[in-house]
Amino acid sequence: TAAVKTLFATWLAARGTEGSTDEENALRQVRRFLEMHGQSRFQQLGLSGERIVNRAGYVEALPEDDGLIYYVLPEVFRSEVCGGFDHKNVAKMLNQRGCLRVTHDLRCQKRLPEGNKKVYAILSKTLED
Repeated sequence: TAAVKTLFATWLAARGTEGSTDEENALRQVRRFLEMHGQSRFQQLGLSGERIVNRAGYVEALPEDDGLIYYVLPEVFRSEVCGGFDHKNVAKMLNQRGCLRVTHDLRCQKRLPEGNKKVYAILSKTLED
């Protein structure tokens, strides 16, 4: 019994999580996307004239230094942010972890420069480990 406990503890430490590895891998992928593209593919709301090539969405500072919120366009969320994972499951997981601001259908209605859109609103605390 002691040997089994030791092996299990070693396996669990190497695995890195007690939860679903699919969820952890999806969360890592979301973090990776925002870390790689947070400065280059997200236009700051309220700044006009900013040129963004291959825009993934918009970014806005939250009040009282509470981080950022990334408004990810739906198709970018499905195909790039969640590539290889079911986007609905990723959105549910982010919502359960408090990393997604929702108003309807796991998305957020937001007024953007091109009009009202339903987007995935990811809070920057998603990047925290």
